[in-house]
Amino acid sequence: MSWTAPKIVEVPVGMEINMYACASRKAERRS
Repeated sequence: MSWTAPKIVEVPVGMEINMYACASRKAERRS
């Protein structure tokens, strides 16, 4: 069951990375 812990941590981190990536892409398009 220890292998389930890392996945729970990786999911929110991945979502944050995607949000930052989308935000940076939008900023680049505006400029």
